[in-house]
Amino acid sequence: MATIKGALHYVCISRPQNAYQSDEKQWKVDVEISKTDAKAFKKKYKSQDRAVKEYDTEEFKAKYKVDPQISKGDEHYTVTLKQSCKINGKPFGRPPRVLMAGDNGKLQDVTKKFDVGNGSLGVVQITEIESRKWETTSAKLANVRVDTLVPYEGGGADLSELGDVDEDSFEDLAIDEESEDDDAPFEPDEDDSD
Repeated sequence: MATIKGALHYVCISRPQNAYQSDEKQWKVDVEISKTDAKAFKKKYKSQDRAVKEYDTEEFKAKYKVDPQISKGDEHYTVTLKQSCKINGKPFGRPPRVLMAGDNGKLQDVTKKFDVGNGSLGVVQITEIESRKWETTSAKLANVRVDTLVPYEGGGADLSELGDVDEDSFEDLAIDEESEDDDAPFEPDEDDSD
């Protein structure tokens, strides 16, 4: 396995996202890397050269909603690393994990404990897959180690409009993506315009 060090953006591991133009789920992370690392990635993983994107500062801030962490000039690079949740219709072995050093200095699984915000610093472990037929090597997301956490904030409505909110009283009501229960609590064809 290999690693890529950088700033982490859109870490979608605890809640996989739909693949581009598909209902298939995938884990993914964008890693902000240096120009040198971007060139090295494109050279080593030729079949994934489109996974590397270049942005000027304004474009970068518009996409990631944070200042660039790696390059201080006006050229910024990211690489998107992914892993499908299913291979040939069957669940992929062990899902990627988000790890952080605990109080004892050892890495701990914090995948369900923290949502990693854009601009967190860390290392992404990748699995290299070689294709003898195409004579290429691909990089697939394996795990993420967070060294400096920027907690994710957002994604929900501002509840303060409803009154004084005790957020400590909230339970985690995240939707379980693994659930096979797709039944709606009502009939979709029913008219609910009462």
